Amino acid sequence: VEDVAVNGVTALVMGREIFTPAATSELGRLHGSRPLLRRFTNVYVWRNGRWYWFGRQANIVDDQSKR
Repeated sequence: VEDVAVNGVTALVMGREIFTPAATSELGRLHGSRPLLRRFTNVYVWRNGRWYWFGRQANIVDDQSKR
């Protein structure tokens, strides 16, 4: 996690993660079953006294070392 922002009843959690897709998944077919670096943003909303996960967006980060 690189940053957390809370504004009223909405919270954003942003960061990076390493993810290894299953060979049979769409990402596995595109990139192989190898570790991939992703950037992500998770969105949470405060309701009834607790945080609920609302949504997520994640992108694979281009591997600059292969250029």
